[in-house]
Amino acid sequence: MIRIRVSVGTAKVLGLKKLKMDVPLHTAYFLIGERCVYDCAYCSRASSASSSPELLSRVLWPSYDFRDVIERLQNVDCFKRLCVQVVNTPNYMDDLSCVLKSLCSFAIPVSVSVRPSSMEEVRKIFDLGIERMGIGFDVASPRLFSVYRGGDYRRSLELILKVASEYPGRVTTHLIVGLGESDEEILRLVSIFSSAFVTVALFAFTPVRGTKLEHLPPPPLERYRRIQMLSYAIEKGILTFEDLEFDDRGRLREIPEMNFCEDKAFLTRGCPDCTRPYYNEKPQCVPYNIFSEGGVN
Repeated sequence: MIRIRVSVGTAKVLGLKKLKMDVPLHTAYFLIGERCVYDCAYCSRASSASSSPELLSRVLWPSYDFRDVIERLQNVDCFKRLCVQVVNTPNYMDDLSCVLKSLCSFAIPVSVSVRPSSMEEVRKIFDLGIERMGIGFDVASPRLFSVYRGGDYRRSLELILKVASEYPGRVTTHLIVGLGESDEEILRLVSIFSSAFVTVALFAFTPVRGTKLEHLPPPPLERYRRIQMLSYAIEKGILTFEDLEFDDRGRLREIPEMNFCEDKAFLTRGCPDCTRPYYNEKPQCVPYNIFSEGGVN
């Protein structure tokens, strides 16, 4: 029988773990697979990482019998979305198919976050009944993409855009702020994805022990807020990438004058109802991604 990892917050809601938690959790997060075939320099699941097997970013993911998880899930009604994080093991499709057969039987939208290598894989996963797919791009800099993530920058971008064309409005991608990219590089990508109706989920780089980048510091909150505001404005059509000015190092010269509620720009973005509490930050710190409106101090 399959065992599945469950985010510690989800495990608390399902009654599988005792935990004090005071943030909203409208999405249930699950994880399948252990050690990845890829070797992303920032990921605790990378092939060369020596991080704890219970970690993905800062979040703990205890393991449970999948039958127990499904039984608990049948007895709660607070979740608006189910999200499956996939570690790309050699046989991941077999486990994912089994998991989705059960999860897609609930009357709740299901998202899958995965690194597909082809449109054939993408179509197989969508055919299993999911509502959205998250495909991480992560590294915004063409200079650093192959170094930190591996693979080809252009080919990876083309795949996401092709998926978005075939499955319009059903694709999310992830960009990590703080991996050495310039403001110009990351905001250009936000513009490209937004034009293709790909939802951009922003993450702050989080150093995790046992990864190749464990000693790289997280980005300053001020820079992250700036990227949040401008990416939100681009996505909402408040400004365009062409409205922005950068210096010869790709740094933003100034923030254009804009008129919108900043709190909305700082909310966690991604698939609908995603909050990812404490994925990037320590509970005692100001969160990079705000969990709910009104949560910005």
